[in-house]
Amino acid sequence: MPENHQTFIDGNSLEPGTQRIGIPQRTDTGKSAEHAADHGVFGFIAIFQVAQTYAQDPTRMPGIKLPLCLPVAQPAAIDIVFFIQWPSCIDEMQVSPKRMHAPSLKSLTFGDFCQGIEIMYLEEGQYYFSGGLPVLDIVRRYDTPLYVYEGDIMERQYRLMTASLQVPSSRIFYACKANTNLHVLRLFRSLGAGLDCVSIQEVDLGLLAGFAPGDILFTPNCVSLEEYEMARERGVLINVDNISILEQYGHRHPGASVCIRINPHIMAGGNSKISTGHIDSKFGISIHQLPHVLKVVEATGLHVAGLHMHTGSDILDVEVFLNACEILFGIADHFPDLEYIDFGSGFKVPYRNDDIATDIMEFGERISIRFNEYCRQRGREMTLMFEPGKFLVSEAGVFLARTNVIKTTVSTVFAGLDTGLNHLIRPMLYNAWHTVENVSNPLGRPRIYTLVGYICETDTFGANRRLPEVHEGDILAFRNAGAYGFSMASNYNSRYRPAEVLIWQGRDYLIRRREQMQDLTALQDTGVRIPFEEPERN
Repeated sequence: MPENHQTFIDGNSLEPGTQRIGIPQRTDTGKSAEHAADHGVFGFIAIFQVAQTYAQDPTRMPGIKLPLCLPVAQPAAIDIVFFIQWPSCIDEMQVSPKRMHAPSLKSLTFGDFCQGIEIMYLEEGQYYFSGGLPVLDIVRRYDTPLYVYEGDIMERQYRLMTASLQVPSSRIFYACKANTNLHVLRLFRSLGAGLDCVSIQEVDLGLLAGFAPGDILFTPNCVSLEEYEMARERGVLINVDNISILEQYGHRHPGASVCIRINPHIMAGGNSKISTGHIDSKFGISIHQLPHVLKVVEATGLHVAGLHMHTGSDILDVEVFLNACEILFGIADHFPDLEYIDFGSGFKVPYRNDDIATDIMEFGERISIRFNEYCRQRGREMTLMFEPGKFLVSEAGVFLARTNVIKTTVSTVFAGLDTGLNHLIRPMLYNAWHTVENVSNPLGRPRIYTLVGYICETDTFGANRRLPEVHEGDILAFRNAGAYGFSMASNYNSRYRPAEVLIWQGRDYLIRRREQMQDLTALQDTGVRIPFEEPERN
């Protein structure tokens, strides 16, 4: 290994046989990056996994222009770890966000740089998944409709989130309601994440995926005391969101450790259906009910180990979080033995090419500063926790569907697909936008289509969408389908739910088979024979 390479962090997350190295980088201060990192003024920003093909031929990645070139004499796959100063590192590194999709590259970055890696990219008239897998080959192998997830993007998002938090102790709990496939859960467990679960069934899936009970936070709402008891029996962390359960649980288990979910009365989120922290929300215990909470805690001896809030989803304004933080800090002052504060999530991800998203690095920097200040004021170190769901998996998924029919009316050209709101309900439920690509004919002349499904009611995916000309049989791809896609799918109209595929390190894996008729009838086969009369026939 060249002498100017120095190891900075451990390689626990790497595959066997790989090495994690750092390349010294000059900054505008004239000090090398590793020197600054040693003195705590630089942050961990990006990991690149460069495969053998790139190590032998850097020209395959023409978009990357580094101040220090990567030596090409290393035959094995390696990681390049950059310690670079934010927020100026984009300009400093002169990295183009284009062409970052090459099969040999995995990226962990932020901002525009972070968006350089895509689950699906167009090259020479054909769409590919990472690893150089042609999308149409995946369709031929697994058929449609089909969910496809990119595990490397999930890893990128997780490491981006952890890198943004500059505090002595932090944890990321994946909000698994976004996507509960066991293989996705195992991926996040391998990265070191915890699991945020809203039902006892999600808890059991997490345990089945190998999570330790202490790494699972049970955060339900409006469930029975019996469900809390089941969670307690499994040994997971308990988060209580109403006074009735807090009191019952405390009397049944005096001195037990709990987290309390607070409603900060802040209206936030991109849609009224996903705003959870306002005064009329069913979620959490109102800040105005704090005196009642304190009485229950005193009477039952409950140990309040954590405080929790979640204001909503698709939040752009960092100030919303900071305002809620101040409210939660004010409540935290009443609980001297707190071990952690969980600020939920709700980070906005981009849905369109020109869309904006939560600046996670700015957010992480600002929340870290304030959290560290609060811990110093208390004279007690605590763990800073978040529970992102959509942020971790949304951009990592695409949903593939086949065009059944092109139907022209006097006013509209419909592209009717072999799917519907039974498989992807977000457009109808939330008016959610999913960017759509014509995978089969990406260079066709543009036309306007309204994309609809085969369900026997209105199920419109997108109206008046401009797409390359769509023919019957063409494959359309819906982006941002990694979160709340399959997890909200149903058998409405007695349709089968689709298959799921995970792409991991350039290989595709079937992680859920397509349903069949026996899957629809299995739970109805109870052995009961009801003596209905046969109808008279003429």
